[in-house]
Amino acid sequence: MLKGKVWSFIQRWALIERGQTIGCALSGGADSVALFVCLQALAAEHDFRLRAVHVEHGIRGRESERDAAFVSDLCRRRGVQLEMVHADVPAVAAKEKLGTELAAREVRRRFYAELVGSGWADAVATAHHMEDNAESLLLHMARGSGIDGLAGMQPRSGFLIRPFLCVQRGEIRNYLQQEGECWVEDSTNADDTYRRNFVRHEILPRLEQINPKAVTAFCRLAETAAADLDFLQQETAKAARAVTLYNSKGRAELDLAALKGLHEALASRVLRLVLAQLGRTQDVEQNHIAGLLALVSAARTGSHLDLGSGLTAEICYGRLLLCTELKKPRTGFECALVRTGETAFPGGVLRCEPAAERGQGNGWSEFLDGSKLPAGTVIRTRRAGDTFYPLHSPGAKKLKDYFIDIKLPRAERDRVPLLADGRRILWVIGHRLSQDVAVSRQTQQILHLTCRKDREGEAALR
Repeated sequence: MLKGKVWSFIQRWALIERGQTIGCALSGGADSVALFVCLQALAAEHDFRLRAVHVEHGIRGRESERDAAFVSDLCRRRGVQLEMVHADVPAVAAKEKLGTELAAREVRRRFYAELVGSGWADAVATAHHMEDNAESLLLHMARGSGIDGLAGMQPRSGFLIRPFLCVQRGEIRNYLQQEGECWVEDSTNADDTYRRNFVRHEILPRLEQINPKAVTAFCRLAETAAADLDFLQQETAKAARAVTLYNSKGRAELDLAALKGLHEALASRVLRLVLAQLGRTQDVEQNHIAGLLALVSAARTGSHLDLGSGLTAEICYGRLLLCTELKKPRTGFECALVRTGETAFPGGVLRCEPAAERGQGNGWSEFLDGSKLPAGTVIRTRRAGDTFYPLHSPGAKKLKDYFIDIKLPRAERDRVPLLADGRRILWVIGHRLSQDVAVSRQTQQILHLTCRKDREGEAALR
């Protein structure tokens, strides 16, 4: 019996717990009505509450109004609370440049998310069944999807649950006849210009001529792929943690050697995961991943790849840098140094005060000879022709060469604050002091300079 089969599936996947409130997505079609009736019966037996939710899409005119009226009457007759929303899906599709099907799905998902977020329901149940799963899998295959697409629909996706993934369309119709319930037909279900309808009416029936149990076979494939995918996702998370050196504020640094040591399949997944962590969850295509893998394989410092949408990858001294800010370099700045007190600059604050004796410097806190600090000293970003005499080094060099020596990524060089006297750099803040202002035995005035990063400058000055 369908009801018992569905409850076993719910228990297997822990879709519903005692005391929960479940919203049933109720369109008025046969599948959603059967789910509604089935869940109402199960709610009475297994101590959970049922509510219904209906989205009127504003697509089919009077037919949509008919569906809304049918759903309202069904819920009133069965004594179930209904939440209904009227949406202008064509307007959403035009504004967000989506197809009508995708826009309708997004509108429903957003509404369901609001209901769950408000506490109206603990989860929303949709009536997707085995044929729906098989159709999705075929559509994914037609787009060239990998194992992620072969996994098809899952019993749970966040706040969405799918208790009917264990039953087929024929079982659903038989159940409605047994329960004596009617439903309404959506005229767009017969329109084969929609890809899913074409698969449903043309492709799947022909595959069933080859194998009458093709739907069951596809669903079995999806379940096997889902189990494999779960394992791969766990291994991907482990590998990503192992190769990631830094990941925060729109920037990730990966250990190049460790990344190259991964199997290509795992490396591809690690890259996709890191891109997702940087906020790139859409429009990541195989050519992007192939380009990143080629960049990693060549491992030439300075080589880079534009991934679009402001995201750039660069090889830099044994690391792969992925950054959303490389296309948006910080605007140069120059601020006059306050010799006694604080100087605010984009990215931080520099404090300058007298000191009784020389302490230990660390890149962010340095002691220098005040008599060697010229009037007109500024804090600024780099310029062409800058020179620097690193403390305890043989002599002065171009600032560019110093940055290369310390293997500072090219994308960061324009963001490093400098204490400067004309073209002469006195302190590369966060890195090293210049010999030109070093404290010596003859020093009579010691100044203590301390740089404090603000939130904006944390990534640039870290």
